[in-house]
Amino acid sequence: SVSRIAILQMQDLLLLDNSARMNIPGTLGDNWTWRMEEKNLNEDVILKLKDLTEMSGRL
Repeated sequence: SVSRIAILQMQDLLLLDNSARMNIPGTLGDNWTWRMEEKNLNEDVILKLKDLTEMSGRL
């Protein structure tokens, strides 16, 4: 898009399943607790993020 800022969830970029959800609507507690582990940030993820950034004209 042409917006100046883009926000995406790392869970989507990492292709994680529902166990990595940030929020489950209608529930109390355990929401907003997901944290990315350093082991998930590998060369493939970095290149994918770079490609998305270039394709959207943000780099």
